[in-house]
Amino acid sequence: MKRKTLYSSLITLTLLILSTLSYIAFSGLAISIIPISLLLLILWRRHWKRNHQAKVAIIRGILSAVLAFASIIYLLQYRLPSGDYAHSMKVLSYNLYFRNTEYKTTIKWLLAQDADILALQEVTPRWGQELQTALSSRYPYAKVLPLKGTHGLAFFSKFPIQQDGIENNAYHLPIAQRIVVATNAGDFTFMNAHTASPAGAVEGSWHKLPITLERNARLRAQQWDQLRLHEGERTIIMGDLNTHRWERLYHHMRVHYQEAHAAAGSGFGLTFPNTHKLPYPVFRLDHILLRGPMTVEAAEVHYSGNSDHFPISATIRY
Repeated sequence: MKRKTLYSSLITLTLLILSTLSYIAFSGLAISIIPISLLLLILWRRHWKRNHQAKVAIIRGILSAVLAFASIIYLLQYRLPSGDYAHSMKVLSYNLYFRNTEYKTTIKWLLAQDADILALQEVTPRWGQELQTALSSRYPYAKVLPLKGTHGLAFFSKFPIQQDGIENNAYHLPIAQRIVVATNAGDFTFMNAHTASPAGAVEGSWHKLPITLERNARLRAQQWDQLRLHEGERTIIMGDLNTHRWERLYHHMRVHYQEAHAAAGSGFGLTFPNTHKLPYPVFRLDHILLRGPMTVEAAEVHYSGNSDHFPISATIRY
């Protein structure tokens, strides 16, 4: 009875850990989580009485299989066209965190980065006021949509804005700004995006976590398809996409888009959470995704700031 209870606990714990780490990627609950859990249980039970080295070998084997699969997926992913590009721009995305009140410090840092494009999320009315006052001279073109809570967005540009629009969710709250800017080499379509957060699922009942995370993954997949309806010849989708790089949705994104950090960044590119409770962030939730005739010269996660996310930037040649 004790052993049966132990096995049941192992399965439950494995499900919770894997679902939390990957958000149970769209349709991944039946496809990956259950088989992996059963495999771990079978191998552990078979080698229960063996020594520590046997258990380590099992774990290494599983990790090797996962890495091999990830490498194959990476080789099949979308690549930006190569070529010589005469122009460059720096783009920066930052989830400011609606409870962050370090306005002056954050704005001073943003100005120091001297990016050509700023895409900001969780812009509250106070944030909107502070940003417009401080950034208007450096960024003469802006679209600011401040809202209470987490849905406010702001886009600041050194290039003229030709068109703009808003993409809303089912509750008529914005998930992205659609901005077309005119550069000296043609137009760019930008999406400043903040897709559905899994925070409600994580903060809810633990025994419903796999199901609620699966729902969130499906919702984000639908929102991603919604954004893609407005692609231009050169499109950059950037922001807090709440999608970790091991999710199926992330790999679906990479079929059509290149990610700046994967192309030119260093390290794991982890952006969340920024907290003193952990020695380093765990997830890469913020992304800069590109499609069209351009390439990535550099990409960086900036490990600073008072938000729960770290800001990211990329230098694009076109």
